[in-house]
Amino acid sequence: MDYALRILRQLSRGGSMQAAELEKSENVSVNFARKILQKLKRAGIVQITRGPEGGCSLAIPCEKLTLWDVKQAIDPEPVMNRCMQPDYRCDGSCGDSCGIRNECRRIEILLQEEMQRRSLCDLYRERP
Repeated sequence: MDYALRILRQLSRGGSMQAAELEKSENVSVNFARKILQKLKRAGIVQITRGPEGGCSLAIPCEKLTLWDVKQAIDPEPVMNRCMQPDYRCDGSCGDSCGIRNECRRIEILLQEEMQRRSLCDLYRERP
């Protein structure tokens, strides 16, 4: 997610950038940048124009993007435990009354709320 956030920081400055430009500005290989950009494109976060004059740009305004949006685009798996996946079948016998699953669900909800609290633009503007 780190490199996705770096790439989006560059794109939030406006205009279109090619993967080679992102390589130089964010110290990420072109191939890795392309993989990240494809995930962001599938999520509708960036748009990619092919060709010599092409490049990538934000498809959604930075003010409307959150850390949660990026996390879901890059790695939609639950953060806490794989038992949070909708199709997961537990080997245990406790089902929906599982204390571990319920606590993981509670924490996952809190984490999602926190990651949705502020826009990426807010985070990019902050200075330590």
